[in-house]
Amino acid sequence: MGIAKKASTAETLRGWVGGNVNAERLAGAILALEGYRQIDPQHPLGGPDGGKDILCTKGGRSYVGAVYFPVGDKSLAAIKKKFNADLKGAKASKVDGIVFVTNQALSQKQRGTLNALALGQSLLCEPIHRERMRVLLDSSAGYGARLQFLGIEMAPEEQFAYFTENDSRVERALEKHTKEITRLARLIERLGLGQREIFHTMALLATPPADDAPTAVSIPDLLRSDAEADAVTSNMTLGFLLSMHRVSCPDLQADILGHLRTVQVEIRSFHTVVSSNGEAMPPAPSEVPDLLKTLLVRWNERYESLSVADEKSRVRAIAQFHAEFLRIHPFADGNGRVARAVLVQQCIDLLGQADAGLLDAGVIYQRALRMAIEGKPDDLCTLIGQIVHG
Repeated sequence: MGIAKKASTAETLRGWVGGNVNAERLAGAILALEGYRQIDPQHPLGGPDGGKDILCTKGGRSYVGAVYFPVGDKSLAAIKKKFNADLKGAKASKVDGIVFVTNQALSQKQRGTLNALALGQSLLCEPIHRERMRVLLDSSAGYGARLQFLGIEMAPEEQFAYFTENDSRVERALEKHTKEITRLARLIERLGLGQREIFHTMALLATPPADDAPTAVSIPDLLRSDAEADAVTSNMTLGFLLSMHRVSCPDLQADILGHLRTVQVEIRSFHTVVSSNGEAMPPAPSEVPDLLKTLLVRWNERYESLSVADEKSRVRAIAQFHAEFLRIHPFADGNGRVARAVLVQQCIDLLGQADAGLLDAGVIYQRALRMAIEGKPDDLCTLIGQIVHG
């Protein structure tokens, strides 16, 4: 007497006897395997769902997931009747599209028919039919859902493939995490050295030696451990910015190095006040000291609350400071270098790390800066996030 052959995945789907509740739960698992997110079954245990079985998103668009699992193959007319009813629910839900999850074997032509019906309602459509589900459920990622909803266990060869793939996945994850830990260790080491170098430089600039004093400056108190050192940008002053200008721009002329600008300048790279000839004009030189003072006071007053705020709020505050500093344009030259040096230090102080080498001051940065100066800092926030997280 021969051993009875187990039903295949496709046969089990075709002769579905799991009921509506399990059909909707299986559809949710299928949507997850297909890359949909925020999967929200409306009434999987029964009850009015307003013509929408599942709500979900993918690629920034919202969808209604419609589920159709009858027993056996149905005619196209029957499928269209169910699909049209689901379209009404999707249309009423004001979503971007409909995902039709069904155990029916839809041909390419039939899928085209459903797509056309959805397009007529200004909706996107993605039919997930029986064969497409079979491929997903017979993959290593779908074995769990297949066992749970279809009762089909893994064959020996599937078990081998499953554990081989998972072992490889674990190895890849360990390799990735090891590289990340190594990168973070190097970054922390560089940050420690960078903090100490800043303290050393600031001490030299802030306390110039007398004529008869030795040239060497001893600053053991400033070279404290990182755990004890105050954040460099927690209390910024005008003197700090002037010193940063001297440090960042040693190539500039002596009469402008470390001094606020005394002339009106025009800038092509972003827009503030537009002059009669169409060029962007920063504030007048006479306004610069007060504007800088206001900017620094506002930053210093917010620093303590920013230190305990979420990362998004910290990045946004840094972006707004950066944009306002460059809008003021306090120096005759070298503003970009100073602003980016301060930005990197703000990221180190508030976010724990920053890789200055990842801040490209090219076209994308200039465009993001213009948007931030106009009150829309999202693109600049994205660039700051990249130098923090790599």
